[in-house]
Amino acid sequence: WEGKRKLANAWAEHYYCSAGERPYQAISKMEAGLKAFLFTFLPVLSFLSGSLHASADVDFPLPASPPRSLSPLALPQGPSELGAFSQPEMAIYKPEGKGPFPALVLGPSCGGVKPHLLYWARQGVQAGYVVLVLDMMTQRGEKNICARRSAVTFLEGTKDALDALEHLTQLSYVDKRRVAFLGYSWGGGVAYFLSSKSFADNNKITNPGNTRYAAAIGFYPVCYHAAWGAIPTVSFVRPDTDRPMLSLFAEEDHEEPVGECVARLDAAKKMGAPVEWQILPKAAHAWDEPSISGVYTKMPWMKEGGRFRYDAAITEQSKERAFEFLSRIFSGVK
Repeated sequence: WEGKRKLANAWAEHYYCSAGERPYQAISKMEAGLKAFLFTFLPVLSFLSGSLHASADVDFPLPASPPRSLSPLALPQGPSELGAFSQPEMAIYKPEGKGPFPALVLGPSCGGVKPHLLYWARQGVQAGYVVLVLDMMTQRGEKNICARRSAVTFLEGTKDALDALEHLTQLSYVDKRRVAFLGYSWGGGVAYFLSSKSFADNNKITNPGNTRYAAAIGFYPVCYHAAWGAIPTVSFVRPDTDRPMLSLFAEEDHEEPVGECVARLDAAKKMGAPVEWQILPKAAHAWDEPSISGVYTKMPWMKEGGRFRYDAAITEQSKERAFEFLSRIFSGVK
């Protein structure tokens, strides 16, 4: 039970708990064991009793997710210049002119805002988009939340993304009907939640204007975690997805189980969800980020570890696919 308590604590702290909280701090080891048991099984049983299933073999489990409360981010009030010496940070960039322009919000990986987001910002501006690089971590004293306890959870990330959308829709040079969220790895998990019809409402994390993104894209996204220890299985892909969502997977991804992700996307699509996906051959996780190329990681839910690997050609391929998707989806927005 002690081992299960520690695993359950780690799960709760990494995904749901604010800084300084300990889920079972004041209880005995026996009580902790019972808590771990309940934490493991009750969310799954609750989901199975009231959720939609695509088939007997594919489900969409989601653990209980109590709402958290962090202070809202201080978002940029105006555009910054995107030059050769720009640093990766939270900022708004826009094309020349008055607009209104379609817009993109870029959600980072668990490693925070890295140089690759400047690449995507440049590509977006060149294609005629306003781009908001969203940094959920720096203002909260975080630099990296990968596989560690943090107040910046997926729930907080979803709320931050909705706040960013509300902020952009107040700017005169943004076309409020055509705003998409692009999420990278951890940010891709947020993209799935934003595309769900009910996730934000169920977790009481809607924005004041009750606005939603017109579309979302996940690049090598966090999409599925198999159960391990006291931690239950989690599917970030939601069966009630009602916003166009493109998932771009790496064929050789060592952090995300692409097969499990595709199975759930396929099931959701058969239920009418507007989802698309592509598996990029020979691509590795973080194919667009040269600053971490070669770094080795191993996720607890994966059998083997691996290394990130930058690939310029695959980055170009993913760019073409992403902007084709955006152009097609936005052309149909009235």
